[in-house]
Amino acid sequence: MELALARWAHQDGLPILAICRSLQVLNVALGGTLYQDIASQLPRAVEHDCQDRPRPYLAHQIEIEPQTYLAEIFGVSRMDVNSRHHQAVKEVASDLSVSAKAPDEIIEALEGPGPSFVLAVQFHPENLLRNDQRMQRLFGSFVEAASAPRAIL
Repeated sequence: MELALARWAHQDGLPILAICRSLQVLNVALGGTLYQDIASQLPRAVEHDCQDRPRPYLAHQIEIEPQTYLAEIFGVSRMDVNSRHHQAVKEVASDLSVSAKAPDEIIEALEGPGPSFVLAVQFHPENLLRNDQRMQRLFGSFVEAASAPRAIL
């Protein structure tokens, strides 16, 4: 059901903000693939599965691609993020592009081209809201996109 819902939202041009597992669902729904277990498939990767740490624990840094929507929202090229996942994007769906990676090259953010708001992050911005205004801007950008009038087809 989640895959069908993700495809429908994307095809209908609805604003999408996908967080953690939802990034993975969106990527697979649009034709991408996943590493099923980072630790076993990419043993040299930095720690991404920090389930035993407090939710706002900053696990690693990401490098944000210039001239992406994520770079525009955050206003930086590098930042520390929390991390609570054991799966990761392997092959990116053709309708998406990479907007951030961890130092080990694991994809940490994807976005869609075109006028629709399609942004997916592997980290948990909802757990960083109190101490990071950039996360507030991320959610504010999504709310703005969702509030914009849309043509009814």
